[in-house]
Amino acid sequence: MSLLTDSRLIDKSWADGRMEASDKLRWTLRLFATSGTEELRCAALAAAGRVAALAAATSTLNSELVLEWSRLIVDECQSGSVHLRSAVVQSMDSSLLLLLLTPPDTSAMWGQVLSNCWMCLLRCLLDDDEAVRCHASALVAQVTRDSRTTHPAVALDRALGFFVDDVGRLYPAQVVVTLVNLMRNEAGEAPEEDSQSFEKGDSDTFHDPVFHSILFGQFMKRCVDRNPIAAEEIADLLETLNIPGDVEAVQNSFDISNAELIVTQRRCVNQFCVDLLRVYLVAGSLETLDRSLSIARQEIHKLVSALPKYCIGHCLHRTVFHNIE
Repeated sequence: MSLLTDSRLIDKSWADGRMEASDKLRWTLRLFATSGTEELRCAALAAAGRVAALAAATSTLNSELVLEWSRLIVDECQSGSVHLRSAVVQSMDSSLLLLLLTPPDTSAMWGQVLSNCWMCLLRCLLDDDEAVRCHASALVAQVTRDSRTTHPAVALDRALGFFVDDVGRLYPAQVVVTLVNLMRNEAGEAPEEDSQSFEKGDSDTFHDPVFHSILFGQFMKRCVDRNPIAAEEIADLLETLNIPGDVEAVQNSFDISNAELIVTQRRCVNQFCVDLLRVYLVAGSLETLDRSLSIARQEIHKLVSALPKYCIGHCLHRTVFHNIE
């Protein structure tokens, strides 16, 4: 265990110098996969990031291994325990995140690694657990070299700015996909029964999907405005996001003509409004890329106009009709 938790031992040679940094990373990832205890899995996950940082610093980083590690932390960030989510933050060593901004090449693979890391970091800033949020904020402060970001609410805005400007400069399309996935993840967390959470504004920074969707949409637009995206990348991006398909899926998710259902299934109505608002925000943020997104936005405007007043959340109404984004 001490080999994994003591950074000084990680930096030293293993197996009498026969194991390079990439070999250490491969061994650490295998240990995580085969360990039977959560404590050992957490230690192995945290150590993997430090080993990857060491490999990057010595130019011995195996691209396939670091991609495997980045996918692993995404999985644990989504479905792992609180302890494993804390280990995810520890695994994202600040020196590694900074080194990844100057990758050996600007291939899509390195863009995916960076996007996976920032997906995890942003999710941890929104985590239900305060300790995870605080650890993530501290990491943002180290990466951005801004001590003011130690508060999670401030760190989220600063992290998004860094992600959009610094990572987006290299990989704008992948930054957009990451932000859309974050919005979809937020929208997928349905409000509690009879909740009016989509009307609360920003009163609950960590649990309000609408507040976060609006924020992500603003930074998505900033990314598109500041970072040119090649035509071929735009085509791939539109195919990946499939916004028209999203609009259709949301329309089919709830029968808005059934007044009784609207009254009795308030939770479903709330979720319908949140999903509709999310697609509207994405289409608006990206509409300069392709005319189809402007058309999708117009379709949502018509749909909202036809909805019964008691079905529409206040935030959805303000955003669609008054362009409060």
